[in-house]
Amino acid sequence: AEPPIAEGYPGLLSWVDRGKPFDASFESASSYYEGQGGLEYSNEDLGLDARYGFFTGAFRGAEFLPLYRPMEGLRLDLKRGGFEGSLFASFLFESTADLRFPPSPVIQLPNAPIVEGTEHAELEARDRLTGEWRVLRSLQRDRDYRIDYHTGFLALWSETAGAAAVHVTYFYKAKGARDSSKLAMGGESSLELPWGGRAGIRFYREERTPNPYLGWNAFLSTAIGQRGKVELQWARAIGEKRGQVLQGVLGWTLEPFNLEMRYRRVEGSYALPGTSSLDLGASTLASLSVAGALKKRISYRLGLRFFQQPLPDGSPARDVALEAEGAFQMGRDIMLRFNPSLIRREAKGETVSSIPGLRLSLETPKNRIFVYQEPDQI
Repeated sequence: AEPPIAEGYPGLLSWVDRGKPFDASFESASSYYEGQGGLEYSNEDLGLDARYGFFTGAFRGAEFLPLYRPMEGLRLDLKRGGFEGSLFASFLFESTADLRFPPSPVIQLPNAPIVEGTEHAELEARDRLTGEWRVLRSLQRDRDYRIDYHTGFLALWSETAGAAAVHVTYFYKAKGARDSSKLAMGGESSLELPWGGRAGIRFYREERTPNPYLGWNAFLSTAIGQRGKVELQWARAIGEKRGQVLQGVLGWTLEPFNLEMRYRRVEGSYALPGTSSLDLGASTLASLSVAGALKKRISYRLGLRFFQQPLPDGSPARDVALEAEGAFQMGRDIMLRFNPSLIRREAKGETVSSIPGLRLSLETPKNRIFVYQEPDQI
């Protein structure tokens, strides 16, 4: 599905929908570890579940914490009243791939499934004098390429003129490839608020060379009366990678409209453990959107987005985008979707360009036609 409007920039800068906002969960990894054993203990009176074996550590919607980590170790879950807590310690079940492929519209990454969010892709060329590989530019997910983590297929959209190779590094879920030198531990605790919503803290630590990785974040999600909502998250990463993220969402329902404001600020390097970092300096993303529906057949969303990021020389570059998104139910099984946008770009105090973009799609239960013209991002 295409990302909704006002989601910011693709890849590391986007507002990624990972299920319910700020929801942490641990999911079964049995599909990757068939035939493996384990031990589990539950006590309903205490609200305690303890397990040793194979499982997946997943922090959904949490900055600097892994979305997916296949593990073998000990996991404890406790639920009592409005309190929920989880704690785990385990070995990691991952291997690293570092490969180059000839530029092609579709690339098959071996050893799928890929650990989500760990890929880093670049266009490279050979230096004529030294013969060494040099980076032409880094590629961003959902802008330059799309990837299916389950099958390993990478669809390349970016122009590859002048490139001799697509260099991709990633982690994959390797059966039986336990790395006993990499011990990971983490957890989450949250408390239900008396007026509704939850507040809590999460952390994740992973042994790495030369320095361990440590990420943590505090979160708050609550309602404001019957019509409003507030979601806040403050996250930090220290050790191998350093960075900080502050983001918030404020929503309000005014029939027949839904108003939503988002703010996000990133300082330092941004990356998940095991991935290449992206040094953003101090970038800011803010957006305002209004959504509603007309006559039950037409839904729409209008958005205004602002993004600022420093250039290599320290001067600011800014994008101001006006976007719209709509869906029209043409019949029982036919849906028309449209998404026009206009981006005004400024750099070094001057207007560089105003770039239009457009997405159109016609959908039926078994078919989909999608036409798009994407504007470049910073």
